[in-house]
Amino acid sequence: MADWSDRSVRQVTLLRQGKAVPAYQYEATAQPSGVVFRFILTPAERALAVVDGETEQWAAAFNQKSLVSGVEEISTYTDVNASDQFIEKMLVTVVSDSGLGSEVLEMPQSYLQQNIFAERVSAVRAYLNSVEAGG
Repeated sequence: MADWSDRSVRQVTLLRQGKAVPAYQYEATAQPSGVVFRFILTPAERALAVVDGETEQWAAAFNQKSLVSGVEEISTYTDVNASDQFIEKMLVTVVSDSGLGSEVLEMPQSYLQQNIFAERVSAVRAYLNSVEAGG
């Protein structure tokens, strides 16, 4: 069974080396975490097996990272950088052990596939816990 649902696609235009290039932005919902995520593929990468593989990979990453201690919520959005490139980002709500304190981290979506995600969440959680302990 797939760990995602509700996949949709829309055509977008990317700027690569100063030239407009057609591409496709896919959106799906990771299950069971409920995180809505996006990724972009070029027409050459648009084979169904590639799209399915990317969807599965991102859904698995969001589902796994939503289980990291202290993570209360993950939401995603698309930003445009100074070079007019689409950048997939996420907001991660981290809570203290007691649940009384929270902070929102902004990170590139690519951090899901790196150790830095858990490291940043752990650091914020430790900070929140120390503030609550009076430290």
